[in-house]
Amino acid sequence: MPSKWYKNFIDNAKLFGKKVHVLETNVLEERKRIKEIYERNLILEKEISEKTEELNRANKSILTLRHIWSTMNSSEPLSEVLSTVAKGLSEELGYLQCMVFQIFEFESGNRLKIRAINENRFSERVAEILSSSIFSYDIPMSAKKNPVVDAVLTNKTLEIKKFSNLFIGSTPHIESEKTKEIDDILGNKAICILPIRVQENPFGCLVAISSRNEIVPTEKNFLGLFAGQIELAVTIANLFEQIKKQALTDGLTGLYNRRHFDQCLTTEVERSIRLNQPFTLITLDLDHLKKINDNYGHSTGDEAIKKIGEVLKKNARSVDIPARFGGEEFAVILPGIDIEGGIIAAERLKTSIEESSVKGIETITASIGVATFLRHTESLSELLELADQAMYRA
Repeated sequence: MPSKWYKNFIDNAKLFGKKVHVLETNVLEERKRIKEIYERNLILEKEISEKTEELNRANKSILTLRHIWSTMNSSEPLSEVLSTVAKGLSEELGYLQCMVFQIFEFESGNRLKIRAINENRFSERVAEILSSSIFSYDIPMSAKKNPVVDAVLTNKTLEIKKFSNLFIGSTPHIESEKTKEIDDILGNKAICILPIRVQENPFGCLVAISSRNEIVPTEKNFLGLFAGQIELAVTIANLFEQIKKQALTDGLTGLYNRRHFDQCLTTEVERSIRLNQPFTLITLDLDHLKKINDNYGHSTGDEAIKKIGEVLKKNARSVDIPARFGGEEFAVILPGIDIEGGIIAAERLKTSIEESSVKGIETITASIGVATFLRHTESLSELLELADQAMYRA
């Protein structure tokens, strides 16, 4: 029978074992807790890093958006605003490339062309491979397999992987060897295509090439801000263009107004003297406007005036400057045209006017005068007087 001392030893040993087991369990649980804390810290550090990166990107985007806003509010041309967007996304926000496509009208149908692109090493390399500027390519809106066309028509944001797919169905056609070489430059980088609409009408799209292989939803939202800025920029640019046009043109005929005409006439006189090259001035009055207004009403008189404007625009060269002085008075500057050419142009205008029809009136006629700078006079004021005198004699 075991002694009392041995029994106490065994009891103490068992008690010690239990304490050791409890201690080991506590140590294991503490290790597990420390490991969980460490892992949570790693996750937290990653989240902090991601949020910091996101915050930095947001700060950069705010600065870029502010720059775009500044450009828009400075009455810069639309092309300048679009270039600012492309440059801001690429240089300030880390995108490999950014470009803006716009729809243009052609006789063969609407086509997409690049309106703005950030000129960097990638665009230079693409130009080297194509042996031509990327601006020389356009895409018919009938090319439904083209993702750019698809995004514009469906008004949906798309993501693709191959840069060459942006030019499916393009004119001129890009050979397969060249498309592969271009795609190899980017590898598997993600390309986001965002449609742009102005007052619910398709305008084009924004294309951004990411430095990563995928574009997350928050990034698409972020890019959507810039697409929205482009929409706003186009709207503002259109308003500026309307204001500018209203300042330069006659509201009834769409011809240049007297103020702009006088500026152009002064410029043409200076150019004529500098180059020793004549130009011809045609002045024109719609005959019997008062009689037309009295007999047929002012709306018919307005139609007769508009008809004169249509004839002048239809017969004008791209360098000619047709204008309405006011009332029934019109004039046309013919740069580089001598008196003989001016007389031919005047006769053509007179015939076209007489062959025109205005509802309620059988025919309309006009009195026309012609004078040539350097041939008849070297004085601007005298040129106008000579043309008017010739017109009154007609």
